[in-house]
Amino acid sequence: MRDTKPKSTILIIDDDESFACGVRDFLADNGYAAFVHTNPITIPFVVREIEPDLVLLDVGIPVLAGPSFLKAGARRIFQSAPVILFSGIQSERLARLCGESGADGYLSKSSSCDDILDAITLRLSDQRAATQH
Repeated sequence: MRDTKPKSTILIIDDDESFACGVRDFLADNGYAAFVHTNPITIPFVVREIEPDLVLLDVGIPVLAGPSFLKAGARRIFQSAPVILFSGIQSERLARLCGESGADGYLSKSSSCDDILDAITLRLSDQRAATQH
């Protein structure tokens, strides 16, 4: 009998629901409990409800503006969960936004599925190692 407990819980915050659902399904196929949320207004409630281990945050949500959202103190909402900025913008700009916002990393939406999985796995292992010390 195989262990069906998810590896970790991931919250995907993105206004492109079809794209986010594809990422969610891919992560679920790889053992993660993944949730999609498209409404920036209710993010704090969703975070409290599912207590994500990691957040993938789209930088282009119109009302939210991911990096500005983090800089404005939203980091507290996500508590200890690492936040990875997720966008289709140029990698150089995404890296800059990551540094400016205090996000824990960034991923291009054009990354391969393996690269997305590797980045999430690495960030979660780093997080676990940091909390064990």
